[in-house]
Amino acid sequence: MDPKVKYNLVNDPAYLVVHHAENRDDKIANDWNATVKFQKEVLGFIDGAYHWTWEYTNGTPHLHEGRPENAEGAHCWGFNSRSLGILIIGKFDLRKPPEDMLYIVASFCRSKQRRYHIPKKLVIGHRESYGILEGRGITIPERIHRKSCPGDMFDMDNFRERMLLDPRQNDFDEERIWRQFIS
Repeated sequence: MDPKVKYNLVNDPAYLVVHHAENRDDKIANDWNATVKFQKEVLGFIDGAYHWTWEYTNGTPHLHEGRPENAEGAHCWGFNSRSLGILIIGKFDLRKPPEDMLYIVASFCRSKQRRYHIPKKLVIGHRESYGILEGRGITIPERIHRKSCPGDMFDMDNFRERMLLDPRQNDFDEERIWRQFIS
């Protein structure tokens, strides 16, 4: 989060929207900085598009904080002011996400789900957003490029099942799992 950026603080999360972005080197370098730089310099965003980003750096999962959770995102047309954008860096059109990453990200999403009272069915992949909007009679503008996010090999139904709230867990337990990975 850049303290000099003036964010539009209108976000009221009712959805979690999961994304992926290809990485250059698969588990070696910090691709988050390159992603934010691209979004600012090429796409013209005020900051990175997402609220949170997960990636592997030197074989270890890392969590990067992006926009404040109450700030409007720039990650999913029609959902930016009512969702948290969660990016997982990896080529999930080509292969399944690593199991350990799915476990950690599901724990992270479960804690956000609990915090914002978001039902499981409103934890969506970016690709699922188009059907939701069209189901409401909203026409997707032609300029919006339809994406496979979070990847053809990322099973959102399986991910939602992983996220089922465990009554034995509390917020502290959930955060303890993922907080150790914040960079």
